[in-house]
Amino acid sequence: MKDLMESKFYREAVEKGELKKARESILRILKARFGKKRKEISNKLSFLEDVESLDKLVDLAATCKDLNDFMSQM
Repeated sequence: MKDLMESKFYREAVEKGELKKARESILRILKARFGKKRKEISNKLSFLEDVESLDKLVDLAATCKDLNDFMSQM
């Protein structure tokens, strides 16, 4: 089990899961706050491959004044 957890495949799978969860969180927050979903936001998020950047966008989604504000700071 330890070998599996140290494998490159395992680490990549975990990171992909974290990326997916962060993207989903951003979209959920924006939808809850502004009631609509923009395809362009989803498309831009799909190109981000850095968990730290996506975590910052989760915070931004929770604090931005509107969708345009979010988009301008992405």
